[in-house]
Amino acid sequence: MNSSKLKGQMKKDSTSKNKIRYKHAGSSQNTAGLPSEENFCNRNPMGDRRSSATEHEKLKRKLSVKSHTKNTRASGVYPERFVLEKQYTFAGYNLKITQTSDIDFHTSAVVWDADVLLCEYFEKMDISFFGKKVIELCSGTGIVGILAVLFGGEVTMTDRPSVLKQMQHNVSVNIPTYLAHRATITAFKWDTEESMFPSDFDFILGSDIVYNRVNFPTLLKTLISLSNESTIIYMTSEMRSELGIYEFYSEMLPQYFDCNIVQRCVDTNINVYKITRKMHLSF
Repeated sequence: MNSSKLKGQMKKDSTSKNKIRYKHAGSSQNTAGLPSEENFCNRNPMGDRRSSATEHEKLKRKLSVKSHTKNTRASGVYPERFVLEKQYTFAGYNLKITQTSDIDFHTSAVVWDADVLLCEYFEKMDISFFGKKVIELCSGTGIVGILAVLFGGEVTMTDRPSVLKQMQHNVSVNIPTYLAHRATITAFKWDTEESMFPSDFDFILGSDIVYNRVNFPTLLKTLISLSNESTIIYMTSEMRSELGIYEFYSEMLPQYFDCNIVQRCVDTNINVYKITRKMHLSF
């Protein structure tokens, strides 16, 4: 991998993998003035894999499993929120990812199995993003985009406005200052803001962003708008048949893209897809 020189400058410690630190901070955050988040990256609770009524408690449980609890403040980063700091190791890079149970973050709050599997696939296949333009849809905690930066990419990481603060924190913690110029963080509202982005990306990344039938046409339009005939798209999805995910990959995408499963985890029912535009199609 062309990023081998970078690896030598990152601290390696295989024994620190999956270390976690759990916090509960004590004041509320002012979110006044933020842009409307309706349909931003389609990570909204309506029609999602979880209902808004139960999502917060489920996230709390996810964050508290096998964690060490401390009654400390989060230094103003995420007031009155359950905050988890967990370490992940890929290709020798130790990533310390902050996650939060704040209900405003919805599914962007935590690292999902599909995020981890995509990172593991990049590690296994020795994928290099060196000198490549990359955009990640619904970056959430930023773990996938951060690894793409460390693997040499010029990465644009996108999500809803309220998620960007968490993402920026994780980027600042895990990406050295001399590489910070490679990471761009911005809000992106599907179906209305594609014109703000070019269509010359070498890679498009998306982990577990397919789960709401209502948004499938919007996602398809976004992929078409951001891609060209040379673009490689990597997506991971937990294959929940009740949400129509098979339909998206087997019926909708193939109208415009060649779509192949390159890795599957049976235990978690997650597929990794490599997707490319069909040649000589007009849109």
